[in-house]
Amino acid sequence: EAIEYGGFVGCTSLEKISFSGENNLKIINQNAFENCDLQGTLDLSSICVISDYAFAGNQDLKGIVTSDTLLSVGRYAFAGCKKLADVTITAPKVKYGAYAFTDCESLKDFYVNAAVLPEGMFYECENLTAVTIGPDVNEIGEFAFRDTKVETLEVASGNTAFKVQKADHVLSADETALVAVAPVIEGAYTGNAKITAIAGGAFSHNTKITAVELPGVTTVGDYAFGSATALESVKLGSLTKIGEYAFFETLISEMPAVTTETEIGKYAFSHAAL
Repeated sequence: EAIEYGGFVGCTSLEKISFSGENNLKIINQNAFENCDLQGTLDLSSICVISDYAFAGNQDLKGIVTSDTLLSVGRYAFAGCKKLADVTITAPKVKYGAYAFTDCESLKDFYVNAAVLPEGMFYECENLTAVTIGPDVNEIGEFAFRDTKVETLEVASGNTAFKVQKADHVLSADETALVAVAPVIEGAYTGNAKITAIAGGAFSHNTKITAVELPGVTTVGDYAFGSATALESVKLGSLTKIGEYAFFETLISEMPAVTTETEIGKYAFSHAAL
């Protein structure tokens, strides 16, 4: 029923493998095929669980096909599968681990439906341009789109947690929180006047954004602007909370409005131009 932990890890001459539904194989455990040389398209239609690092480092793997029986894809499951371009996931709701598809540099678009779109899921997918957020997604983790070319963010019909007014950013359904911002945004950014909170990592590592004006904002999450290395100006409201590393490695030279009661996280302004 399961391929055990590290069963074929490091088998660098292993290019093909077949999973038959006849053997009742359901689970691929942690590191099972990590750093092999699997190629072409892998039929995983009999599999229910793909565990952490299961196929990480298979740089010539080009596609995967799953079925409605798939329940979960673990942390770093396909990390570093650089030629992986064709991912078919039809299950109505899948649990994804953090960084599940990090450094899959051939991915161009992705439909994801899970309760949580986890931290770093598409980190360093450098050719990814479009992501559709499915109806069941109610949380988007930090750095989910970091170091990608995502320019189009779409929220599927039926999603009650988020909305998109413009394709370059995702808002909470009530429009008070800026949840995610397309990493290709350049220059000055002015958003919805209703926004009172910027989520963790929203502008993190965007190296082309120069100014942000959101005068209603009172809360800035962890890493919200962290390593936005071209950011020179922020015009926000009177802040009640500033998260850890919120303005780390930015070029801002003036403090945003704070009071004696403002909660300021660790390293919030570390290496800024203050």
